[in-house]
Amino acid sequence: HMRARSMHTRARIMRTLASSMRTPARSMRTPAHSMRTHLHAACAHLTRTQHAQTCMQHVHSSTQHMHGRTQHAHAYTQHAHACTQHAHARTQHPHASTQHAHICTQHAHGTLGTSARSMRTLARSMRTLARSMR
Repeated sequence: HMRARSMHTRARIMRTLASSMRTPARSMRTPAHSMRTHLHAACAHLTRTQHAQTCMQHVHSSTQHMHGRTQHAHAYTQHAHACTQHAHARTQHPHASTQHAHICTQHAHGTLGTSARSMRTLARSMRTLARSMR
């Protein structure tokens, strides 16, 4: 019963959020569409690189590996960012899309692993990306 009430409250919050996001969403439709295209390409690339990724984990000590991780972190940041854009653009289904963005962000976080170095790299990539989006 309590859970149903919290879901109802959450739905109301999401509706409010959706209406406040409607205007920016309209102006973002075009970039969001190109982001979606980019996202699909990234997903296809991810499937191809899954095996390579597994192999890469075995050469954790090499400098080249760390450099690869940096670029990888940047790619995943863009992936998470694209999902966030996707959520903004789809205000008709705010709750589902927000969950989608959240899952993608967790996916990016999980793929990077929890090493402090990776997280610092991710933060740096986020800042760079934010700067380039301005």
